[in-house]
Amino acid sequence: MNDGSVNTLRHRIKLGRYSESENDEGALKRHFKPIKDAWAEIKPVSQNYYFRNESVHESNLNAYKNGKKNAYKIKIRKNVVSKGRHEQINAILWKYKILTNFYNLRPDETEIFLEGVFCEQGSGVN
Repeated sequence: MNDGSVNTLRHRIKLGRYSESENDEGALKRHFKPIKDAWAEIKPVSQNYYFRNESVHESNLNAYKNGKKNAYKIKIRKNVVSKGRHEQINAILWKYKILTNFYNLRPDETEIFLEGVFCEQGSGVN
């Protein structure tokens, strides 16, 4: 990824918190609580990168290995999120898809951006 110029941060996303629960009938209910809108760079992740990345949650890794999920590397400007708030973000909403990363966004090597590998959870929320 490059310097994060306006040209590369071209996807509009919602940063937020994701959780799941079961309703009375035992059906899975998805919850997405938006925190902030942002512009992001989003790139599909290859299997090699995904398996080498230590910040991938085991449940996402197993689903990805079985071909059930797509994975993306997400990069946003660090100043979009107030200090310490990036630790609360474990999901994004992009093109009606919920993408999760149970290890949250982390500063990159430049300390200018936050990035993480996010896995598809499905479309929409309940």
